[in-house]
Amino acid sequence: MTRLASRTASLLALAALLVWTGCDSGGDDVEDANVIGTYTFTSITFRPDAAVLPAANVLGTLDASQTSLRFFANGRFTLEYRFQNTTDDLLLDGTYAVRGDRVDLDVDGSADDRLLLPNEFRLTALNGGAQLEGNIERRGIDLSDFSDVYDGIGEINGTLQIRLRR
Repeated sequence: MTRLASRTASLLALAALLVWTGCDSGGDDVEDANVIGTYTFTSITFRPDAAVLPAANVLGTLDASQTSLRFFANGRFTLEYRFQNTTDDLLLDGTYAVRGDRVDLDVDGSADDRLLLPNEFRLTALNGGAQLEGNIERRGIDLSDFSDVYDGIGEINGTLQIRLRR
């Protein structure tokens, strides 16, 4: 094998390894045991791609003392929440999988549109799993039900930013 062919083969092997292992998102590799437990939300904000539109503070519409994300050892999670000025406790549940520094969540059924969450989303583990965060791209979001500020704007694109801590 020539030197050029050997280097090409090495580069291809390295590229394949990087693709197979996935890109590093800057988080900490964790195991299921590192995320089991209850997290509180410190921020849920939707930032429209259009800079002229204000960010939507989703957490500000929730009773933070009644809102949490809980991971169980059996690969299930629950997101318990309550909107402000209501007494209705609401629940989303589903499955999760830990892969490196990522926690992939899959909601059973469909997510509550008022939370702006998709049915499947990913969080990144930080500080050994003590914190989770996600920047979730959303397309075609109608914020008019969320707030009168967005009346008449129609569907928009943006990023849902989520921050949690134990």
